[in-house]
Amino acid sequence: VFAIMMKIHRLDKATISLVEAGKTVVDAAQCVEELVLNSLDAGASHITVTVNIQQAQVAVQDNGCGISHCDLKLLADSHCTSKLKEINDLSKIQTYGFRGEALAAIGSVSLLSIETRQSQDTITFCKIVKGGHTIAQGHAGTHLKTHGTIVTITDLFFNLPVRRKRMCASDLARIKSRLIALALIMPKVNVMLTDGQTNDRIFNSSGCTTARGVFARIFGTSRSRSLINVHHIDGGCSIEGFVSTSSHYAHDLQFIYINKRPIRRCFLHQLVISQLIKSIILAEEPSTADSGALDVTFTLSLHKYR
Repeated sequence: VFAIMMKIHRLDKATISLVEAGKTVVDAAQCVEELVLNSLDAGASHITVTVNIQQAQVAVQDNGCGISHCDLKLLADSHCTSKLKEINDLSKIQTYGFRGEALAAIGSVSLLSIETRQSQDTITFCKIVKGGHTIAQGHAGTHLKTHGTIVTITDLFFNLPVRRKRMCASDLARIKSRLIALALIMPKVNVMLTDGQTNDRIFNSSGCTTARGVFARIFGTSRSRSLINVHHIDGGCSIEGFVSTSSHYAHDLQFIYINKRPIRRCFLHQLVISQLIKSIILAEEPSTADSGALDVTFTLSLHKYR
């Protein structure tokens, strides 16, 4: 992972202006997604997410590379990142949250605690930020048994009462949806989501190594049996994934990615459905549909939407 070898540094004004750095956190789902993307960039293979909506608390723990003690000073500061150095880096992005603004944005609207340890360290380091200001930094009071990072968000939106009031049970459903989307595209990464209020495990992708396996674990084997492989290459663009032969459309079971990045619901989702309706794919019964690779009978001009 590209980010593992990089150090945190402050972006220059020109780069800040170009990438429009200064991410705004709008809800708990975005907080969780940004933190999980950071974990993926850190090379984590296990990510545990605990959310307590009632208490406005979020915790994300991973076994990634961790953060060095030297980087603590700039950690969670605005426009400081390990994922981007200069404007030219925009053409060769290899990370998810390349703007590096997630921690700074979250720290400005919550009490943010970051505990981290690298494999070569015997000490766990910690940084605590509240309302955008560092209130503590140094050795952590607890010790991580292995390398990785624990990011804990407490009192989310304490200084934004309207957003705080909007937090409700539906936030947990949105968090689940976003984590499932990431688990499907990164099947070798074990992702677990727990309701911190009830201690109920909402989902766990552990033990799966393929997208089909993750899908079956979360949505059931009966639905996974109707999936057929899709693979198509057109010039420099390739499309691959799965299409269900079931004629039932469920928006919560539709996932579209570009360069392994989940795409929010937009016209592309409806475009896929409309093209599928015109194709022969849904004309086949699940029992007779080819379970192997399918020569796609519909095409998407993705080059128009890059």
